[in-house]
Amino acid sequence: MENHINKCSPTSGSTLVTDLIPPIEAKHKVARWLKTHRSEKAAAEKAAAAEKAAAAEKAAAEKAVAEKAAAEKAAAEKKQKEKKKNYKLYQKEWYQKNKQRLQAKQRAYEKVYRKKGPIKKSSYTGIEWQRGVNKWRSTYKGKYIGIFEDEMDAVESREMFKDL
Repeated sequence: MENHINKCSPTSGSTLVTDLIPPIEAKHKVARWLKTHRSEKAAAEKAAAAEKAAAAEKAAAEKAVAEKAAAEKAAAEKKQKEKKKNYKLYQKEWYQKNKQRLQAKQRAYEKVYRKKGPIKKSSYTGIEWQRGVNKWRSTYKGKYIGIFEDEMDAVESREMFKDL
């Protein structure tokens, strides 16, 4: 340091640092400079540490949010898989709960739309009993001939149609 002061000093004859600056004043200046320099440096270090801590907290919060979202997504997927896996069981349980209501609906439907009349069978081919109208229906090779009150009339009409 003395070499530096010697080179830069305006007075060329002096070689000692104490000759340039009075000792007490120099001590105070150095102390003030160190104090301000140290406090600035400490403040900068504190600010950097605070920024680092804030960034770490933000990263931790983002990581926690991402982990929570991933956990919720995994839970939803698991629930969906379970639902698909147990679909038949779900259907069976639903049917058991609603069985009486469904059976009542079926009975009501059958009351309204049930076909009337007895079931009759003909010994002749192409002659069928129509329950809705309670008459005999005559057909030949899938072609409709007509509906008749009497089975024998239906057979006669079929024979006549066959000859044509």
